[in-house]
Amino acid sequence: MLSNTVLYLIGFPGTGKATIARAVCAQAGPEMRLVDSHLINGPLYEVAGQRGPVPIPPELWARVHPLRVAMRGVLLDAMVHLAPPERSFIFTNVLVKGDAEDRAMYAAVESAAAARGAAFVPVLLRIDPAEHARRIVGADRSAALKLTDPAVPARYAAGPGLIRVDHPNLLDLDATHLSAQDAAARILAHAVARAAP
Repeated sequence: MLSNTVLYLIGFPGTGKATIARAVCAQAGPEMRLVDSHLINGPLYEVAGQRGPVPIPPELWARVHPLRVAMRGVLLDAMVHLAPPERSFIFTNVLVKGDAEDRAMYAAVESAAAARGAAFVPVLLRIDPAEHARRIVGADRSAALKLTDPAVPARYAAGPGLIRVDHPNLLDLDATHLSAQDAAARILAHAVARAAP
């Protein structure tokens, strides 16, 4: 279905990024690989013995940033130089407007896609605040040490918003009333259309 395509699923915590990304992988087949943001944080939490849900202790959170920077470089380098040419990837991240580190992360993934000669398809994932509040308190999120604070959706809604993306392949997706499978199908249909020569 897709070959050598890099999808970048961007949304706030609790909007369903990882769930939708897994559905994308299931529908796209074995050549689509998920690079979830928690691939980076998870090993650090494991080493530090972080077992309960957030809040993450400040001394642990302070170590997330350097790990993210280092892992970002290593993972993207491997994607460019080691991954088979037909392989596709879906990345997930929270990227906020006005945050320099978030802008650098976006630019790094976009540049790595270009270095691979891959089609790059950014996806901004949005849901309405009520649905966001419902999703963020899910038991599966707590088990995965993800943010589960029901006040967070309102704070994000009042904040600067998601990173601004100016790319011809952008998909701005409101998934409020979509199942993960339906959202994945829309993302893949859009990606296939944009990746076509």
